[in-house]
Amino acid sequence: MRSFLYNDKSILPNHKYMNFKFKLGLSLSLILLQFPKCNSQIFQFLKKADHIEISGGPSLATLRMNDKIEQMKLVPKIGYAAKLDFDFYINKLISVNTTFFYERKGYKRKSVGYYYDPTKDSTNCKCTTSLGQSEVNSSRDYLEFSLAPKFKIARNFYVKSGIYFGYLLAIITVEKYSWTNSNQYRGISPDLRRIDAGVTISLNYNIKIGDTNTIAISLNEVYGLMDIAKSTSSGNRTNSISLQIGYILKSK
Repeated sequence: MRSFLYNDKSILPNHKYMNFKFKLGLSLSLILLQFPKCNSQIFQFLKKADHIEISGGPSLATLRMNDKIEQMKLVPKIGYAAKLDFDFYINKLISVNTTFFYERKGYKRKSVGYYYDPTKDSTNCKCTTSLGQSEVNSSRDYLEFSLAPKFKIARNFYVKSGIYFGYLLAIITVEKYSWTNSNQYRGISPDLRRIDAGVTISLNYNIKIGDTNTIAISLNEVYGLMDIAKSTSSGNRTNSISLQIGYILKSK
């Protein structure tokens, strides 16, 4: 059984998290202001896309680990994703897709172990234990970019598969213990890599509504191949599956 160290400190993350988001937004704004010409060129290039689509929806996320015992403790976590797609047609059946997306990934882990129980310690030996449960709920916000060929496989059906790169924006991890009412909060650990990379695959179906409107439904998997943990060999690789509904802004 795994033993847990009791710690009754609670560090509320709200102000740190909001401060991080403010600094991130300020930094991005300064970058945009410093490179207006570059951003204008990118914007003009994306405007030339033959197909532009915006979508979002829920996801199911977890981690993949080499350690089978640790893997059994993980529980999939409900997250969400939002993305903006740009397609550049090569011909009627093939296009090049580039996607910018924000995704909340993460994991849940439930464990059982022994903890120091002071109610049984009549002699103050600091050695009495009881069996308790702990739960870790980690939310990880990523900004991601993917590049993939996209194929039309049937009428209104499309499939794409390619590579993606992600950057970790923020983490909020909450640890709960059955033997105490206090929670522990943790932010980004120095043991984690901010960069993530892997492959993505998506199945898309378009539904036309009238002559001008089209709804897009997609099933997406983002399969991380990079170990995001620096100091362990447990193989912490991200994985998420999302169902998204979107609207096609432009299509030739």
